[in-house]
Amino acid sequence: MFRKYYAFLLLLFMQAIAFNLYSQEQLSQYTPPQSWTTYKLGFGSCSLSIPPMMELRKNSDSYTQDLNASGMNINADKVVFQQEGLGRKSAESTTRFARIIINYSDGSSGDYLKKNETTPIDDEMKRSIKASVYQGIHRASQLMGEVQLISGPIIRWISISGTKALEVVYRRTGADNTTTTSHWYMLQNDNKAVYIEVSSRDQDAEYFQPALSNVIRTFKWK
Repeated sequence: MFRKYYAFLLLLFMQAIAFNLYSQEQLSQYTPPQSWTTYKLGFGSCSLSIPPMMELRKNSDSYTQDLNASGMNINADKVVFQQEGLGRKSAESTTRFARIIINYSDGSSGDYLKKNETTPIDDEMKRSIKASVYQGIHRASQLMGEVQLISGPIIRWISISGTKALEVVYRRTGADNTTTTSHWYMLQNDNKAVYIEVSSRDQDAEYFQPALSNVIRTFKWK
C-alpha cells in the first residue's frame, strides 16, 4: 500500500516538473504610486510603469550624443530607461547604474505562446539563453572593458496575475570593481512579444531595488 502511495507521489512530482509547476513564482499585479509613469507599448497592446528614479533616454540628451559619437549606442533600436539625470550627465547620476531596456516584436497569430502558456525549459532553450547572456556580456565589454559572468543564468517561469513570463537572472562584473545583476523577461501573447531587461549595480541595490523589483509586476497586456 505504502509503495503504491509513494509511487503515486513520485508520478505527481515528475509531472509537476514537466509542466514547470515548481519553477513558477506567483506574483500579484503591482499598483504603482502616482509618481510613477505608465508607458504604452506596441501601439497600446501592453503597458509598463516606470519609477521616477528612471528617465527615458532621448536622442537629444548629452549622454546619448556621446554614445552616438563613440559608436557605442548599442541599444539605439530599443526603448531605454536610465538612472534619472544621466541624460544631462549630472554628477550624482554618473556614480550609479540602472537600466530598463524594452524591445517589442510583432508577428503573426501563433508565432508566440499565448499569454497564459509556458513551455518546458529544455536543454536547447538553456543553450540558447546562455548564448544570449554571453552576447549581452560581450556588448557590455565594448563599453567598459572586460566583463565576466559571475553567476547564472537562472531560468524559470513566473506568473504575474496569470500572465506568464520567462525570467532569466545572472550577475556580471562591471566597471571599477562593481557587479551588476540583470533580470531578463520574455512575455508573449500569440502574435506579439515583449523583451524587458531590468539591471542595476549591486552596490546601488538599496537605492534602486525597492522600486525596480516591482517594475515587471506592473506589466499588463491590453
